[in-house]
Amino acid sequence: MNMEIKNVCKARSAKGIKVMNCTEDILPDVLEKGLKVIFVGVAVGKKSAEKKSYYADKRNKLWDVLKEFFLNNIESDTDLREINCDGQSKILLKNGIGLTDLIKNRFGGDNKVGILSKEDRKCFIDKIREYKPKVVAFNGKKAAKLFYAKKNTKNINYGEQEPQKPICETKIKFFVLPSTSGAARRLNENYCYWEELAKEISI
Repeated sequence: MNMEIKNVCKARSAKGIKVMNCTEDILPDVLEKGLKVIFVGVAVGKKSAEKKSYYADKRNKLWDVLKEFFLNNIESDTDLREINCDGQSKILLKNGIGLTDLIKNRFGGDNKVGILSKEDRKCFIDKIREYKPKVVAFNGKKAAKLFYAKKNTKNINYGEQEPQKPICETKIKFFVLPSTSGAARRLNENYCYWEELAKEISI
């Protein structure tokens, strides 16, 4: 872990698993008002925290999927994992795309960052209300499970979701997409949901 992260983080125990709890956001949000879509993960992974770059783990396919369906102006051999978050932000915002996570001050695998606190949830909802994107898209059922406060992912379906009461007055659409995580399976079989979203925001 680099020294900058170490200075703002301390280890704590969550159900016997050591995670990093930090006093500030691990990575800044990639947000501005009126975006076509904001992709939402659970929390920043360890490699992303160390490299100060979103989705830096090569096993995660987010950048590949974005280049295929949402970033047609990026050359195929450009590895966006190797660009820091400031550079990533410029490219994404230019294309109407935002990034954030439900849990901003902890990092690690989705199963290691603990629960979504009331404060985490409020901050996320306030953020969406303020920036008013056309679509909020959860990258994976685990993120959706936390937001919808479900016990498991069995009753969560991919695709467009029902309007959300806390922020439904903003007429924002919610989607759940197959996870791009390296730990997830069957992404290739479910590319259609990413393609469906790409068509939705291009209208």
